[in-house]
Formats: sequence, structure tokens, C-alpha cells
Amino acid sequence: MGVTDPVLRSSYPPDVWRRRGRYGLIGFFTLTVMYWLSIFPVCWFYMRYHLPPPYDRLVAVSYQPVIEVMVRLPRPLRDVVDWGIGLGAPYGVTVDVGDPTGIRWSKPGYNVTFLGW
Repeated sequence: MGVTDPVLRSSYPPDVWRRRGRYGLIGFFTLTVMYWLSIFPVCWFYMRYHLPPPYDRLVAVSYQPVIEVMVRLPRPLRDVVDWGIGLGAPYGVTVDVGDPTGIRWSKPGYNVTFLGW
């Protein structure tokens, strides 16, 4: 028994909806992975150029979920994150993701906590 009301009946066959759902899932997964990986270039940029306070808080709020997960990772995974952030760091900068307030990097002469709360 099919639907006879033209308003309730879809104009697309079911395989089109399955394809759209698959593309939507792939797109969602891709955007999620890109969001998680984009923390590295953000840290690299911030290490070289400090953002003014309003933009600093905007970045902190938008990446807070990522940082909260990163600081609670087991030590071997945090070492991988430290290494990834350290790839774009200026010479002589030490990165520590294990700090409970956020990502901390230090260099002789100064110490910065990025995305601290």
C-alpha cells in the first residue's frame, strides 16, 4: 500500500536519500576531523603572533572542547600532541599540553598559556 497524497510522497527515489545521507555523514566526519586538526595551525600562529584580547577569547571559546580533551589524554597521546604543536613552534620553545589550564609553551624569558580558562 503506497502513499497516495502527493504532499507526503517524496519526489526522489529512496536510493537518492540513502546517497544524500551517506554524503552528509562523510561531510560531517570530514568537518569534525578538520576541526580537531586545525588546533595545530592555530597554536603555530599564536606562538608567533599574539592576538588582541577580544580575538584571543574568541579562539579560546571555539577550541575549548578540543583543549579539554587534549589535556586529559593519556601521557603517550599527549606526547604526540606536544610533538605536533612543536612542529610549528619557533626555535627554543617548549610545549606542554599536560597543563590543566590549557596548552602552555615556554621559552627562556617568557611563559604563555594558550586557551587557558
